[in-house]
Amino acid sequence: MLVVPRPVAWVTTSRPNGLVNVAPFACYTMLSFSPMFVGLSIGRAGAHKKDTLKNIEHVREFVVHSVTEDVLVKAVETARPGLPDESKAATTGLRLAASARISVPRIEQCASAMECRLEAIHPIGTGHELVIGRVVAVHLDDRCFPNGTPDFSQFRPVGRLHDELFGCLGEVLDMPRPN
Repeated sequence: MLVVPRPVAWVTTSRPNGLVNVAPFACYTMLSFSPMFVGLSIGRAGAHKKDTLKNIEHVREFVVHSVTEDVLVKAVETARPGLPDESKAATTGLRLAASARISVPRIEQCASAMECRLEAIHPIGTGHELVIGRVVAVHLDDRCFPNGTPDFSQFRPVGRLHDELFGCLGEVLDMPRPN
C-alpha cells in the first residue's frame, strides 16, 4: 500500500434490532474542518454490503473512534466477521457510553470519539462506498487532550501500514511553517 500510515477509524453502529456493532476501517480521513466532515470508505464483502454500511444506511448515525496503542488488540479482534445476533462490542469486552447527540453509543476506552450523522453515501471504484459523516459532537479524554490539545506522550494513535502491519508513533517533530 502506498498511502501509509493510514489512520484507523473504529466505528460503532447500531443494527436495526438495537445491537451495537463495532469494526475498524483504515480507508478513512478528515474531509473538512468547518463544518467538520469525515470520509469512510467501506468495501464490500464479496457481493454483499458489510454490516457497518447496512447499519449506517438504516440508522443514519455512527461514531468514529481513534485506535490507539492501548486498544489496538481489541480493535483487531473486531475486524472479524460477526454473527447476525452478536455484538462485537460485547464479545470483546468494550464499555459503551451514551453519545451526546446521536442514538449510537461510543466506546469509553477510546481517547477520542466523533459522533456522526450520515451526510451522503457515494459508490466509488469497484465495490466500495464512500460514507460522508457530519461530525455533530466530539469526545476527548482529558489525559490525552489536556485543554483540547493532543499530548502525544499520552495520545498514541496507530496507523495501518499494509496487510496485518501497524505502525506506532515514533519521534514527533515540530516543524513550523515559514512566514
